[in-house]
Amino acid sequence: MIATLFLLSFAANALNTGKRFQDYASDTWSLDQGLPQITVLSITQDRTGYIWLGTQDGVARFDGSVFQDYLPGYWVQTLKVADDGTLWIGTNKGIAYYRDEETHQLAVDTRNGDNHVTSSPDVRAMQFTSDGRLLAASDQGLLQVTTRGFHHSSLLPAVPLFSLLNWHGSLWAGGAGNVYVITPDQVRTIPVPGGPSTVITNLVSYDDTVWAGTSSGLFRYVHDRWQRSKDDPPELQLAINTFYVDSDDNFWIATSEGLARLHHGQMTAFVNSHDYQSVAQVESIYEDHEGSLWLGTRASGVTRLWNGYTRRYSRHQGLRDTLVWSLAPDWHGGLWVGTANGVYLLHDGEFHAVLPGRALPGPSAYTLFDQQGTLWVGTPSGVLLYRGGRIVTPPVLAPLKGRAIEGILQTRDGAVWIATLGGLFRFQNNALTAFGVKDGLKDLRCRLLFETRDGRLLVGTLSGLFEFDHGRLTQLATGTGLRNAFVTAIAEPRDDELVVGTFSEKRLYLFDGASWHELSHDQGVPLNTPTFMSMDGRQDWLWVAGIRGIYRARLTDLEKLAAGQSTGISTQRILSERGQWSGSAQGLCCNGAGNARGYFDGVRLWLPTRDGVVSVNTQNVHRNEVIPAAVIEMLKYDNQWHAVVPHQPVTLPARNRDIAIRFSALSFQNPRSVRLIYRLVGYDTAWRSLDNNAIRIASYTNLPPGHYVFEVRGSNNAGVWNPATTRFAFSIGRYFYETWWFRTGAVLVLAWLVYLIYRWRVRLLRAQRAYLEQVVAERTEALQSLNRQLEEASQTDPLTGLKNRRYLGQQLPKDISHFRRELERPENRDHVIVFAVVDLDRFKELNDSAGHFAGDELLKQVGNVLVASMRFGHYVVRWGGEEFLIVFRPMPRTESARVIARIHSAVGNTPYTLPNGDRINITCSIGFTEFPFVRDNPDAVGWETLVNLADNALYAAKAAGRNCWLGLRPGQHFNADSLREDILKGLDAMLDADKLVLINST
Repeated sequence: MIATLFLLSFAANALNTGKRFQDYASDTWSLDQGLPQITVLSITQDRTGYIWLGTQDGVARFDGSVFQDYLPGYWVQTLKVADDGTLWIGTNKGIAYYRDEETHQLAVDTRNGDNHVTSSPDVRAMQFTSDGRLLAASDQGLLQVTTRGFHHSSLLPAVPLFSLLNWHGSLWAGGAGNVYVITPDQVRTIPVPGGPSTVITNLVSYDDTVWAGTSSGLFRYVHDRWQRSKDDPPELQLAINTFYVDSDDNFWIATSEGLARLHHGQMTAFVNSHDYQSVAQVESIYEDHEGSLWLGTRASGVTRLWNGYTRRYSRHQGLRDTLVWSLAPDWHGGLWVGTANGVYLLHDGEFHAVLPGRALPGPSAYTLFDQQGTLWVGTPSGVLLYRGGRIVTPPVLAPLKGRAIEGILQTRDGAVWIATLGGLFRFQNNALTAFGVKDGLKDLRCRLLFETRDGRLLVGTLSGLFEFDHGRLTQLATGTGLRNAFVTAIAEPRDDELVVGTFSEKRLYLFDGASWHELSHDQGVPLNTPTFMSMDGRQDWLWVAGIRGIYRARLTDLEKLAAGQSTGISTQRILSERGQWSGSAQGLCCNGAGNARGYFDGVRLWLPTRDGVVSVNTQNVHRNEVIPAAVIEMLKYDNQWHAVVPHQPVTLPARNRDIAIRFSALSFQNPRSVRLIYRLVGYDTAWRSLDNNAIRIASYTNLPPGHYVFEVRGSNNAGVWNPATTRFAFSIGRYFYETWWFRTGAVLVLAWLVYLIYRWRVRLLRAQRAYLEQVVAERTEALQSLNRQLEEASQTDPLTGLKNRRYLGQQLPKDISHFRRELERPENRDHVIVFAVVDLDRFKELNDSAGHFAGDELLKQVGNVLVASMRFGHYVVRWGGEEFLIVFRPMPRTESARVIARIHSAVGNTPYTLPNGDRINITCSIGFTEFPFVRDNPDAVGWETLVNLADNALYAAKAAGRNCWLGLRPGQHFNADSLREDILKGLDAMLDADKLVLINST
């Protein structure tokens, strides 16, 4: 399928006969590139698309990247491909054939009873007859060949033969001094000039004539006799090494002195081997399916030639300094060429030196302009005029001396504009006017001048694009990346339309008449710094030449991209510095930024390069339409490469989990531009591409067992993809422990073990849980006890052992909440909770006289007295210092005063013993209040406020002379809402206003 598709795609043309040899694009392969030996004796291409090269050390199969060697030690002198794809190989030691990735060497076929042939004949040529038989010319005569072996043919006596040709039903065989014409009826002998010493090395049919290449030169058989070629050129009277007729009817003839090209019998070119190493001692010639011509040489390997798209004019045409900076059309015809060391005129394909570098202000002619016979030459150090064979330097141009001249342009009004790195100048009416920052320039470094079709002058600088209008320069495209860009090239494809290139490789700028648009590399614009841009003669393509090379893009594609009607463009690459652009030829390009960096004459594009001048015929550009065959060549496992036979799946042993696959796309016009994508179905989720096109290998490690299909697709140098996918199926075996039965058994055993472990674990966990529950219970009880102790300690006064304020704050809200519920019962409606604040009288005096230790002891004893005087449910709180707060359980309101009096008496009537043994008595003062304060409104006054009122009552008792008690109840004008403000006014004020009333011990 692939071979058929490949054969149907043969649409390439042979080498263009109108081109000079040096203008063909070429590549050479020798030992450094993997060729097994430098002498290439035979070349062919098989049906798949491989190039086969017969050398003096075997035959090499070539895919454009890698050479695969076969039959080492043999001189492979002839190669022939059969209709079934078998490659027949004629060597100095016999015959072999290659089929299904294997070579087979033949022996004598003894079944024919032939005793005249040894096992290793020296085979010089092979030829298929019209009925499909394969014959071989050897030192032992004419041999008939099959896959079973070879034997002597009865068609001809056993004489040494060197060449074969099947023509018009006859077999022509070239020997020494004679050509034998063999038909079914007879053998005719035709002597050749020179006698037995003349060896007929090659035979070919051309112009319906048999041509013979001999050791005495080239002959053709006309009117029953051998004649020299037309005009008998001396170059063809030498020994003929080989010859070949290509598909465009060019007849290529290699001699010891070089390579000749004949067309219709007339020699149209001869390339001397002294000038070009690639044509020295050519031993074999072949045209491949893409129209490239392969030249196998004796000492320089093999060279492939193809048309490319360019012509180059350099040293061979008389250019002594090949670094070219500028070009300009000559007013009288020809092309002015400015180099790094002078000015030349290119006329009729030859360079003529006009101005040496020493005659210029600076040796480099950096820009040129021909003003009706006056040549302006801009250099890095000024400008000069060349007119009538003389150098003219008008004094008015003196201000330009020492300035780097970047561009010269004459506008329609006759003014000559000069762009320099020190500003813009206008030469008009014999006057020179300078324009700089004061006139609108942001940057004095001007590089490029351009006049639009409607007469506008544009100036490209290192800081943007400007327009000159009425003495002022205005910056354009300030809202784009052009604002600060180094402008290198300008083109005007249509009226009011501009394309601008900058030093940035990643984008072009297009002005559509209304707005500016950036066209980026991500949208398909090749990476390149444009140095010259022009539309072609048909106004279809925009040509862009730059530092990296030359490409063209359809203008309509650029316009659609700018208008947002597409997301990308496709360009055709013509020439690139290293051949890195797909579809391009390799060659040096293009120099500088400014004027005279290119010239389009309506048909050809002329460009300055580092190797002379390059021209491109814009009307004769095509692309390679030949569909490349994608092939899978080798599979690597067990650290060895194994040939892949198409349609033959492979099963690998289980140990082979690391593999590599070698594959290729068979296109040779520019192998570096071939693209390949691949994937391993069953492993890869998407197509992959090669990181390095020269290494066409995919590697996989640690692949699991299973079935896989490796797929590959390829494209040629012009981006033409093979629509078919090439596939190779293989499997990786399983170890016994990867089989289903092993895994099933292992799962069952594992499940049983898991169950046993589970049961054991459950029992263990139950025992652990019981133990832990016991430990947790014990520790919880201990922790609770400790918490109770901590809680008790936090609520107890450490000196007296009484409750403290913390206890009161936690316990009292609970008691009051309970008491409020009890108040709802009728029998409890007149009950109250009493808050009493007790303060020891003159305690400070005792503390000062007897000491703090005595004071602390007294406080303990008073606390004990208070507790002893309480009933169950009352509690005493150490309130601070010598103060105690007593909270009584609910009692009738009428009992409050009596209970307070009893407590007062208990404190005052008890004798207390000091640490020194002295016994004393001490009195106390008490202030108390009741909750609820307002009988019918328990919420009127909170307990905190009541304690505050009790404290106020205590201070009143102290003020009344101590050793007494006072209580407070609401008066006739009591107002709970203003109680907070009333307390601030003082107890006396509330008593006077009848807001409170006193209950006292008197």
